[in-house]
Amino acid sequence: MEGAGVEDGKNVCMNDLQGLCGNVDGECSRKEKVQVLQEGEEVYSAVLTQTDLGANKNKFYIVQLHKDITGKEYYVWHHWGRIGYKGRHMEKKCGLLEAKKIFLQKFKDKTGNEWEKREQFQKKRDLYDLMKMETKFEFPQMEKELKSIAMQTSKLDKKVQELVNLLYNTEVIEKTMESMGYNQKQSPLGKMTLQQVMDGYAALKEVELCIENEASKEELTVACTKYYTKIPHKFGGVCGRREEDSEFMITLVFGFSVDIFFIVAALAALYDIQMTGLKSKEHDSMYYTFFFAIMKRPPLITTQEQIEAELELLEMVQKYLNGTHESDHNEYTMEMLDVFKVSKKELPFEDVGNRRLLWHGSRLSNWAGILTQGLRVAPPEAPSTGYMFGKGVYFADRSSKSCNYCRTNKEENVGLALLCEVALGESHELVAANKNAHQLPPGKKSVKGLGQIAPDSKENLTMSCGTVVPLGKGIPTGVQNKNGITLRFNEYVVYDTKQIKLRYLVKVKFNWK
Repeated sequence: MEGAGVEDGKNVCMNDLQGLCGNVDGECSRKEKVQVLQEGEEVYSAVLTQTDLGANKNKFYIVQLHKDITGKEYYVWHHWGRIGYKGRHMEKKCGLLEAKKIFLQKFKDKTGNEWEKREQFQKKRDLYDLMKMETKFEFPQMEKELKSIAMQTSKLDKKVQELVNLLYNTEVIEKTMESMGYNQKQSPLGKMTLQQVMDGYAALKEVELCIENEASKEELTVACTKYYTKIPHKFGGVCGRREEDSEFMITLVFGFSVDIFFIVAALAALYDIQMTGLKSKEHDSMYYTFFFAIMKRPPLITTQEQIEAELELLEMVQKYLNGTHESDHNEYTMEMLDVFKVSKKELPFEDVGNRRLLWHGSRLSNWAGILTQGLRVAPPEAPSTGYMFGKGVYFADRSSKSCNYCRTNKEENVGLALLCEVALGESHELVAANKNAHQLPPGKKSVKGLGQIAPDSKENLTMSCGTVVPLGKGIPTGVQNKNGITLRFNEYVVYDTKQIKLRYLVKVKFNWK
């Protein structure tokens, strides 16, 4: 029944499958007229996957028991195909007892497990795995409630309202997930659980160990297959090509960005905010979750002294943004739209000295999580591959180096960058990549990756609080890594988030050439 699946037309990626627990499959033409049968806690819906990179298998199978809204007719729904493609489907109309019998037998045939014992599910060789679904919240419903609440009158400054709306832009999050191999148009983003992502990270770590230990291609393929089983998504039809070497496999697997952890965490944070603060009498409570204060020209401040101080700060941020946009990054120019003060007093700050005001950029989908929970180090489960100096929080003294990580383009040309007060302490200076750099030598509190270009220290600005702003024009340093690639610009890495204080959020328009 599965072998001749239609693989054209509208794609079905794995996150189309994520929302199916209790929801009618979106491919069902009568989805408005039927519902998934639920008896007490038992929901007759199963999403199954089978992945084997060595055999170029990456399949899904959905089986559901539907009843029409009158409760008089029952159907067994089947939908199968290759992940990333539309696939094929069929349904059978029958009585309730026969429908249950077909459903239970299909589940057993595909998985080798009894439906009644699915809580003790054991993956069987050459059979399908069962995806465990998260049903706590649905993103479309969350967005619907947000829109209804947004109709209420807000007392916030218009610029702050625009910023919060930008942070809650579900279309941006959907596009980000699509770029990672997920199609979000039919199902809730929140169906991917943090535990699922953590399991995926653990599987990626096995892949990393295979690479480090120069394991056989067969062992590497098994490890990669395990990863795609934990977080299934489209990998195309190339995996069956036996001539592909380990490098291709590495690129394939690590192409799925670790940003997904932060996106899912952000979704959880947004849900918590929506379910608590936004349902309170004070509509603007989401503002208090982020603690923004708008900086404007002219500022809404009463005394001349305060006005001058605020304008001086704005001018500094403007100079820091445009004056440290290096010519290497010439695909765009940057225009400062707004600057917001960020106050997260509940986040601890440990001043170990040598404080610098440094840039950190990230894609829009990550900012709700960053601004509610602070900057975070990737979890231990995540592999260290892709981090030049190990898993930490990375900063730069050149605006364009950090703003490249905003991942904007000509269509989505507005991004956010953060200026943070970073207590570097005594830095461990490195010129070569070291994934174990987080194991700092005694007395060192951070890592500084030395670049070929660094700010002229003669042009440093010291703020009234004692924090140094490296505003200087970039000048050659003479630094050279004789054994490999040399960084073009400095990088600063801290491994303890208590050394970071969020100060200013800069809204930037990228004028792409």
